[in-house]
Amino acid sequence: KEAYEKNDLANISISDVMELYEYKLATLSHAERAAIASVEAASFRCTHLQHKSAQLTTELSKVHQLLLRAQQRHEESSKTISTTLAQNTELQDLLGREKINFSNILSQKEKIIDDQAHQIDSTNSRLKDVENEKLILNQHHT
Repeated sequence: KEAYEKNDLANISISDVMELYEYKLATLSHAERAAIASVEAASFRCTHLQHKSAQLTTELSKVHQLLLRAQQRHEESSKTISTTLAQNTELQDLLGREKINFSNILSQKEKIIDDQAHQIDSTNSRLKDVENEKLILNQHHT
């Protein structure tokens, strides 16, 4: 090694060159095994990540479907609420009109009742007057 570093190649023996060659081969073999182990680990990790990616893609698809269903139900609920509110408004308007109508009818009926009660009172009064006159006439005839 020292001779190689000093560029003194004439003093290097073949056995030294062979030893250096074997050392380099062993180092390269060790590096190759380490690289192969690293590639295998990377391949295993890649396979694991692909599997995880497939699971996440499936889960994402399910979540997306749930989101779409939720949006559809929300839209349906919004339409139902709008329809219900419109119907409620119509019913409130109808109720208001019916209250006014029945209030008017009630007022008319109360007036009729008052008129008839007054008419009954008047008739009763005339009846009493007639009975009194009858009594007076009966007393005069007797």
